[in-house]
Amino acid sequence: MSEFLKLKGLSKSYPDGQGQLLSILVNLEYHFIEGQSYSVVGRSGSGKSTLLHLLGGLDRPSEGEVVFEGENLFTKSPAQLAHWRAQILGFVFQAHHLLPDFTALENALIPGLIQGKSQPQAAAQAQALLERLGLGQRLHHKPSELSGGEQQRVAIARALAGDPRLILADEPTGNLDPDTGKSVAELLLELCADHHKTLILVTHSPELAAKTQNQLQLVGGQLEEVA
Repeated sequence: MSEFLKLKGLSKSYPDGQGQLLSILVNLEYHFIEGQSYSVVGRSGSGKSTLLHLLGGLDRPSEGEVVFEGENLFTKSPAQLAHWRAQILGFVFQAHHLLPDFTALENALIPGLIQGKSQPQAAAQAQALLERLGLGQRLHHKPSELSGGEQQRVAIARALAGDPRLILADEPTGNLDPDTGKSVAELLLELCADHHKTLILVTHSPELAAKTQNQLQLVGGQLEEVA
């Protein structure tokens, strides 16, 4: 297992509206090991989502680097960064962000098409994931015809469909009832473990955090390991 993703002096600040800078993340140093699962906990406003957006190259740091296999993501051009995300990254949001006019299968095959796979190849890969997630009978249903838990499982299939090496999950069970959330979380962890994906998720749930191999917390802009 390699240290394939590192934070080096990573900081992020935002203007507070009064001409001052509000420090959200301060000089973070950490390395993530490929194939392992990580949870990040912290109270609202502690910077959990900000950290995920920086890890995925969706936002830029005020200072420091996110280094993937020896290369700082933020030395890439916007086109290069978009290509990196398409090849390496899968993202699961709290709100599933499915396309409402597309079926479950059509939503899940999009990453494969973006990567240049043929439509039949992308569809076969997406269908296999949806079936693994218990949605084999729901392939041709649109999001409005699915329950909240089913919609989030489609979002997980979409995140994994491009065979990414890194999965970032932002409160993936936050909008679900406890029983459905537990089921969806277990499926996400199981799929990532089976396919040797690195999973970094942020959550308010101590129960979900405890299921990952590594637990981290954000306190006062600092990232700390939880014993």
